[in-house]
Amino acid sequence: MKQPIIFCSSLVATLAMAPLAGATTYYAKVGGTGSTCGTTSECSVGTAAGKAVAGDTVILRDGNYGKSSLSPAHSGTASAWITFQADDNATPIFEGTGVGNSTAEYIRYIGLVARYSQYGGFGNGWIASCNNNTSTSNGYLQYINCIADGNGINGIAHYCAPGLLIQQSILAHNGNGADSWSSAVNLYGVTGGTTSNIVRETIAFDTIDTSSTHSSTGKATDGSGFILDAGSQGATFFNNVGFENGGSCIRLTNSPNSLIVNNTCYGNAKDPLALYNDEILYSDATSRTGASLLNNVIVVTTTGKSAIGNANGITQSNNVTNATASVFLGAPGADNIDFNLTSSATTLIDKGTTSNAPVNDIGFDPKCIKKGTLSGTLPTWLATPPSWWTYVIDYAYIQQIGGVAKCFNPRTRVSAPDIGAFEYNGTPGTSTGGATSTGGSSSTASTTGGKSATGGASNATATGGSSSTASTTGGKSATGGTSNAVAAGGTINTAGAGGTLGVMGGSSAVASLAGGSTSLGGSKGIGGSANASGGQVVSAGGANATGGAVASIGGTIGAAGNSAVAGDSTASSTNGSSDSGSCNCRVSGTRANSAAFGWFGLLGLLVLRTIRKRRRLSPA
Repeated sequence: MKQPIIFCSSLVATLAMAPLAGATTYYAKVGGTGSTCGTTSECSVGTAAGKAVAGDTVILRDGNYGKSSLSPAHSGTASAWITFQADDNATPIFEGTGVGNSTAEYIRYIGLVARYSQYGGFGNGWIASCNNNTSTSNGYLQYINCIADGNGINGIAHYCAPGLLIQQSILAHNGNGADSWSSAVNLYGVTGGTTSNIVRETIAFDTIDTSSTHSSTGKATDGSGFILDAGSQGATFFNNVGFENGGSCIRLTNSPNSLIVNNTCYGNAKDPLALYNDEILYSDATSRTGASLLNNVIVVTTTGKSAIGNANGITQSNNVTNATASVFLGAPGADNIDFNLTSSATTLIDKGTTSNAPVNDIGFDPKCIKKGTLSGTLPTWLATPPSWWTYVIDYAYIQQIGGVAKCFNPRTRVSAPDIGAFEYNGTPGTSTGGATSTGGSSSTASTTGGKSATGGASNATATGGSSSTASTTGGKSATGGTSNAVAAGGTINTAGAGGTLGVMGGSSAVASLAGGSTSLGGSKGIGGSANASGGQVVSAGGANATGGAVASIGGTIGAAGNSAVAGDSTASSTNGSSDSGSCNCRVSGTRANSAAFGWFGLLGLLVLRTIRKRRRLSPA
């Protein structure tokens, strides 16, 4: 029997779940004029951003806020973040201006869209002294379930500071302004190392560098999906997808201590006017220092480019660099991109190393991106989109399903993990690895690592939250849909007092389950009854699934290895795994039971826009 992978970080701290005494929740809406920022007297986003102090949450109603400024006036603290988050089922859009642009720290942004800003989408702001790494900018910023689309410079940038988390976000068409020197995710001079700066479960595509070197001589050096740049102290990238960017998928420049694990890179280096854009590129000897590259799948489609460039001496293990489109359900060229693995991907399935492997995969819904071109009234500063931009973000679909968080449904990885950002999901409607229910009349469905039940009762579900209504021969059928289903967005484990790392499979668990949604700021409980406490979410009384209770331990989706009794009022873990409290360690064979808890608030803060120019040396 496969057991979940152990993944633990000593620097992951538990985010306190109970609301702080005196913490306030404000509400803002498009055109809001209220002064109290209440539920029926919403204020403008600028007013709310001016009021929020440490521990407070600002809920943004649905709508297009245009060029309204979202620039926090105050900082949170390591134990009391300020959170700006989308309302339930809302997609607040800031169009024509970036989000942030302040010196505030300990700020968390959840579920927001920043598009068509002439400058950056999100960021902590460029300062001139950062160019020589002589100064520290504001740090401890988190961007969760955010979209940065069509911005003139970077999508999300972080300069000369620690404490960055980018999680479950979508970045597209960034860098097409004037002289952009940009990438979708740009970490420049960041401090704190691999446990302080985390980029995970994020999609980046159609990035371009329009810098002054972008000409017929072919010298542009940016336009990457992800870059750790110029004097940074280190960062971790895992479960990310970079495809059809003009530059590299992931690039490292003059920055040691990178940890790159379980990423999927496909068909980058699309810009014919760019140089030095191998799929994963180590630009120099410094970037090769302390570098680890594990469990990545890379497909090269541009003639003359390498899967891994200039990587002599780095720690490499279990990377697949000769994969083809056939290993994916829908590679570029299909109407919808789908990097889930096919059953024929035998070089990837169960072929990863457990070393540093993340507990979950990305679980991205491919319908959130569709084939198409930018449309509508585009800003006049935006350059003509290049011909190799062939996909767009499907805003209509995202709004239909209830926001950006619903685009992500991470599944639990089981050992050995699969290579790349996705864990094999088998036949639709079955569990990870495609195991099917087997006989018996037992009413108890016991999952192992997210596999469908042995014993065949009604609670066989897929890890990652797809709704599985399995009724096995000789077994008890489910009533009302056997949703051990954690709805899209349900594994956002956004922990980390201090902002160092959103917990993977532990600490702060925020689940959105069938029957109810959880707003990351804690505005609504799970299914109306169960929420997170110390990293555990357990529904009681069948509140989240008619006909069967749901156990989600440590904030993971679909509780690997838990057994749920169809029709019973509790869910318990047997022969499975549990994530206890703040450890963030996934350990096999532990029993965990927990009562249902009322809803709790998450704490957080920050983003801000970015401007910078820089030159890059050729790889050495």
